[in-house]
Amino acid sequence: MYLIFGILFAVCVICYLIQFFRRRYIIQKIRCMDYCQKIERINQVTYPFGFYYLPSEDIMTTHLNAWQREFGYCTVFDCTASRFQMVFDCEPVYFNYNDCTWRIEFWKGQYGLNTGGEIGIYRTDSIITADKYDTALFHSVSDNELLSVCMELNYKGTSKFSLCRQHWWLTGFDVGSYSQPEDLTMNVSITFPCPDMLHCFVDSLMRLGYHENELSI
Repeated sequence: MYLIFGILFAVCVICYLIQFFRRRYIIQKIRCMDYCQKIERINQVTYPFGFYYLPSEDIMTTHLNAWQREFGYCTVFDCTASRFQMVFDCEPVYFNYNDCTWRIEFWKGQYGLNTGGEIGIYRTDSIITADKYDTALFHSVSDNELLSVCMELNYKGTSKFSLCRQHWWLTGFDVGSYSQPEDLTMNVSITFPCPDMLHCFVDSLMRLGYHENELSI
């Protein structure tokens, strides 16, 4: 009995020492890297998950071909987000254009250890009725349907970051910061390919309760 206990204890000590020295080696290796090497290493780790580090804004953001693009979006993701430590305000905007129902959605809030904001652009393959909005799966738009989008996320009136891209899912996450969603505001700019699509989107905003003095067209 004592022999088995002694062997187990020795194994635990050896495992601990291996992890301890391995961790020290990794820390020392990182310390020896220059700034560019550290960024490259971060992106090597995060890119397979759909994200990369943007030094100019000191945030994590999504790249254009993130794996999430294959899955689209539906309302159940918003409803279950809190179970995954994501607490945010969201505003889906639905409108019909070019024989499809579009969903352009905005998010701002706390994503685990990160304060962030998102703009997502999705559509269905045909026009659907309003009673199906919450159950339908909206597909991520194709490359020729990407929109030029910008967002500036502010915390109590102070800008945390601003970002502009041609994208289907523009995101920005300030790693290691905490915010209540109500303390955040997000200014959004979208460039539409034609006046018809713009007017369809604006009409939907009006139906949601926005006013003309809140918009710049």
